[in-house]
Amino acid sequence: MGDVNLNNHNSMIFWRRISGPRVEVDRISVAPSGNIIGAGEMS
Repeated sequence: MGDVNLNNHNSMIFWRRISGPRVEVDRISVAPSGNIIGAGEMS
Protein backbone atom coordinates (compact mmCIF):
# COMPACT_ATOMS: atom_id res chain seq x y z
CA MET A 1 0.00 0.00 0.00
CA GLY A 2 1.26 3.47 -0.83
CA ASP A 3 4.41 4.42 -2.69
CA VAL A 4 7.62 2.51 -2.25
CA ASN A 5 10.79 4.59 -2.11
CA LEU A 6 13.89 2.82 -3.39
CA ASN A 7 17.39 4.19 -3.25
CA ASN A 8 19.15 2.34 -6.03
CA HIS A 9 18.77 0.43 -9.28
CA ASN A 10 19.10 -2.95 -7.57
CA SER A 11 16.19 -2.11 -5.30
CA MET A 12 14.15 -1.15 -8.34
CA ILE A 13 14.70 -4.60 -9.81
CA PHE A 14 13.68 -6.17 -6.50
CA TRP A 15 10.62 -3.93 -6.33
CA ARG A 16 9.55 -5.00 -9.80
CA ARG A 17 10.10 -8.67 -8.98
CA ILE A 18 8.10 -8.74 -5.74
CA SER A 19 5.34 -6.67 -7.31
CA GLY A 20 4.75 -9.10 -10.13
CA PRO A 21 4.22 -8.62 -13.87
CA ARG A 22 1.37 -6.20 -13.22
CA VAL A 23 3.85 -3.45 -12.47
CA GLU A 24 5.13 -1.86 -15.66
CA VAL A 25 8.03 0.47 -16.32
CA ASP A 26 5.64 3.39 -16.86
CA ARG A 27 4.65 3.12 -13.22
CA ILE A 28 8.23 3.65 -12.09
CA SER A 29 9.40 7.25 -12.08
CA VAL A 30 12.42 9.12 -10.75
CA ALA A 31 11.73 11.67 -8.04
CA PRO A 32 13.40 15.12 -8.11
CA SER A 33 15.56 13.96 -5.24
CA GLY A 34 16.99 11.27 -7.50
CA ASN A 35 15.26 8.42 -5.72
CA ILE A 36 13.19 5.93 -7.62
CA ILE A 37 9.54 5.79 -6.62
CA GLY A 38 7.52 2.78 -7.66
CA ALA A 39 3.77 3.17 -7.49
CA GLY A 40 1.92 -0.12 -7.61
CA GLU A 41 0.22 -2.85 -5.65
CA MET A 42 2.30 -5.12 -3.45
CA SER A 43 0.53 -8.45 -3.38
